[in-house]
Amino acid sequence: MVNFTRLLLNKSGVSGQLHRNRLCCIAVWNITRACNLACRHCYIPARPNLSSKELSDSEARKIIDDLLEIGVGVVLFSGGEPLLRKGIFSLLRYASSKGLRCGLSSNGTLITKATAEKLKDCGIIYIGISIDGSRDTHNRFRGKNCFELSLSGLRYAKEAGIPVGVRFTINKENYRTLPEVLAMVVEERIPRFCMYHLVYTGRAAKELDIGSRVRRRVIDYLIEQTQRSEERRVGKECRSRWSPYH
Repeated sequence: MVNFTRLLLNKSGVSGQLHRNRLCCIAVWNITRACNLACRHCYIPARPNLSSKELSDSEARKIIDDLLEIGVGVVLFSGGEPLLRKGIFSLLRYASSKGLRCGLSSNGTLITKATAEKLKDCGIIYIGISIDGSRDTHNRFRGKNCFELSLSGLRYAKEAGIPVGVRFTINKENYRTLPEVLAMVVEERIPRFCMYHLVYTGRAAKELDIGSRVRRRVIDYLIEQTQRSEERRVGKECRSRWSPYH
């Protein structure tokens, strides 16, 4: 993970709340393969139906205990769509009660006002929601009306007092919309933006990836925007990551 905000401005942003101790380990846990969407670039690939092979609640709690034993301090619950995991709120409460700092990686479409408040009560300290381009581009990748639902999920989480971030998986069909996404991040006062790079597994085809020349231009653009955000006093953390966890 390259944290442009820390590298260029010496500021930690939202990540400072996740990484209170720089030496603590972070685990990203795909808690379920189930998802209410079927995104074109999903690395799992996730599907709507629940798998009969998923961990039971007692097995999942044992994993949480094991993570604590090996020194993990932060767990990001991902998927699939983690909110489709049966008993997810109970697991979040259990992990939080054990002292783990818990985040959620979600598509945002299932986050209502009530759900956001429940997540806050469970101890969630961060929610990253995927926005993969402008409205039309995002909906083409994820499904009809997904952009509107994801944006509502971001807003509900913010209203509940949970720090949020936008997660953007760059590819050939959406990189030109990056300025629109960043403008939305600023307009909505979203404190964190993370860009992820395509992983050639699941439904993600290599042909969808951008080339090295475009990638370099995009990185230069993010550096420029990070520096300009300081000039405009816009408190946005900007990160780029080569990782499947989007």
